[in-house]
Order: sequence, then C-alpha cells, then structure tokens
Amino acid sequence: MSKTQIIYLLYLISFLSVSAFSQKKPNILFILTDDQSQRDVGAYGNSLLSTPHMDRIINEGMKFENAFTSTAMCVPSRSSLLTGLHPMRHGAHPNHAKITPGTRSVAHYLAEAGYKVGLIGKTHIKPIDSFGFHYVNRLRDYAWDSKLTRQEMKKAMDTLSLDGNPFALFICIANPHVPWPGEWRGDPNDITLPSYLYDNDSTRLAVSRYYAHVEFADTKVGEAISVAEELGFYEDMVVFFSSDHGAEVIHGKYTLYDAGINVPLAVKWAGKVKPGSISAALVQFVDVTPTLIELVGGRPIDSLDGQSFLNIMTAEGTDTYDYIYATSSKDGKKTDYPIKAIRSKRYKYILNPMYYKTFTSWITDASLGDKWPGYGRHYAYWLSWISASISDPHAAQLVKNYIHRPMEEFYDLAND
Repeated sequence: MSKTQIIYLLYLISFLSVSAFSQKKPNILFILTDDQSQRDVGAYGNSLLSTPHMDRIINEGMKFENAFTSTAMCVPSRSSLLTGLHPMRHGAHPNHAKITPGTRSVAHYLAEAGYKVGLIGKTHIKPIDSFGFHYVNRLRDYAWDSKLTRQEMKKAMDTLSLDGNPFALFICIANPHVPWPGEWRGDPNDITLPSYLYDNDSTRLAVSRYYAHVEFADTKVGEAISVAEELGFYEDMVVFFSSDHGAEVIHGKYTLYDAGINVPLAVKWAGKVKPGSISAALVQFVDVTPTLIELVGGRPIDSLDGQSFLNIMTAEGTDTYDYIYATSSKDGKKTDYPIKAIRSKRYKYILNPMYYKTFTSWITDASLGDKWPGYGRHYAYWLSWISASISDPHAAQLVKNYIHRPMEEFYDLAND
C-alpha cells in the first residue's frame, strides 16, 4: 500500500469515527414539575403518593438524594437551572425579575453543539426571548393557564427532530403549584405531617389537596414518557426529572429550609447510568447546565458557577462539593426578607440578616382569598393556626417559628 493510500485510509477512518460520534449524541428530555418537595415522590419514600411515572425515571437511572436549588422561588430557581449561575449572578434574584441583559442560557450552549433546544409548558423566566429556546407554543406562566397536553408534547418533539439533528426538550409542568382545587383520592388522616406543621384538620386538608396535584403532575410526566416512546426516542434518550423547588407550605417555598430547596433529581441514560443507582453527592441546580454542556461534548464554560456532575452519573466520581449555597431575597411586597444558607451533608447554617423583621409570604396574606378565589381555600390552614394560637401554646410556638427567625440558625442534620 502506497503512502498516499495509507494517508487516505487514515483520513477515512478519522472521518467515519467523527461521523459516528456525532450520530451518537443523545436526545435530551428534561421534565420539571413545579413546587414539589423531594420527599413528595413515591420513589423518595412517600408511600401514600402514587407517582409511578416519576418513579419509573428514578428507578431506570440514578436518584440524587442531596440535590438542591439555589432558592425556593420560581423565577430565580429556574433561571439558575437554565443559566448555571446563582441568583445574584444572573440578576433575577427577586421572584418575577428579569435576568441581566446578555446572560446566556443552556439553550445557547447546546445550540453551539448542534442541538435544537425547546421548552414547552410553564416558562416563568424573564425575558423569555433572552433564554434562546424554541418555544413550540408559548403558554402563560401559571398552573390554571397551562395547556400542556400530550398533543403539544408530541408537536414539540416532532418539530425539534425534523432536521435529524439531536434535540433537547424541557417540559415544564405547572403542577403541583397552587391553587389546589381538586380533592385527593386518599384519607387526609393517613398523612404523616412533619413536626413543624400544626396538626389539625385544616392543615391535613391542605396537604391532601397538594398530594392530589402531585399525582396530577405525575400523569403529565407519564404523557411525556409515552410520547417519547411513541416517537421512538425514549429508550436512547437522556431523561432528567426534577422540580423547581419545594412545596408552598410553611417552611417550604420562600425559605431555605430543606423542605424548600431539597428537590427530587434523577437521570436515566441507558448504558451510561446504572438503573436503580443512588448518589449521596451534593449537587446544585447551577450544575445542570455545565453537566449538559459536557454531556453533549461542549467546552467547559469557566464563568459558570456550577460544576458538571456527569462523572457522578456515570459512576466515575462520587462527590463534587463539600458545601452547597442558597440565597433568598424577595417576592414583591409579600416576601422581603433576605436569607443566606450554607449546607454540607451533615450541617446547615442559615443567616437571617433582617431577623428583626416579621417574615411574611403569600401564605400569610389573609386577604388573598378575597382577591383570587381558590387561593383563599388553600391558605385557610394558616388562619386556622392563628386562631388556634390564642389558646394552644404549641400552635402559638409554630406560628412564631414561621414569622420570627433568629439571626443565625445552625442544625446538625443527623439529629435536628
């Protein structure tokens, strides 16, 4: 064989290798629910909840036990997930705020790797044009406006896959965000309430209605899986499941306690991620974008706050951090109470710089039911706590624990 023939053969082998590699880039499906604490998933140990579709993704891949969002409010949390930046870096640290002009998102980074990147369902990112997604059907932000149907999911996957290039689709389900108009199939008396919630009929009813909407969200997860299977994508897809932050209950959303920031996170990837595997590694929402960049073969972005956990997914690594960080600032006039938190696997420190103020949130607004019927029914349990606190010292203490915080809080998570 001549030298020219050898060079040509090597070139051909190189070309075929590159072509084969590019064809192996997987499609990505990221399913995000809204306001769902980690503990409120069947596969995370809640035996009362029926979440077979969420459980399927978790059981087919890796379950992360120590996954945390940067803050327990919708816009800053979603913005961190999609930019790889903490709230103070991307600028949308108050809820409903806009990211800083020029901030890039995961859609931009994946597009540079040859992906078409779409988002369907709840957006709640501002301004949505700055994020660079292909929006198959723009929907309004809130749960009662959502038209996220199976047909829309199919339309999104069909549209993104038309040119044959790999695609990434974020399906953002608007449940179990309030209001919770439906009734749960189970008995509210069977629910085990955490000790920081006042145990009365009103609290149990509210939590049971939240459970009903967790299960409704699970049906939407099932529709997403079904569409991906029908179109022949699911088996080879990288499928993520998570929620933007915890439930809108006392000490959940709007706070930096674990009920607010510890989220479900799972990833399924056939042949790469071991089914039924569990990771105790500390991971953060800001890590998702760097992980996706590495997963598709992109170059690391040094300016991002997060780190890729791809090596943890593929069992080549066990830990990324010793500590994770979270912040909270404000949600209009409802919540204007800065909080900072640092957490390891064992300990958690919370700083409340304006501890001398009374903490308020949408939950404590007694007039909300007059403005938006449906909300009033949801938040009635807080009013029942206020009423009970007049004669019940335990109720009075639980009310105080929510609206008055010390400057510093420190927890040994193994015992506290």
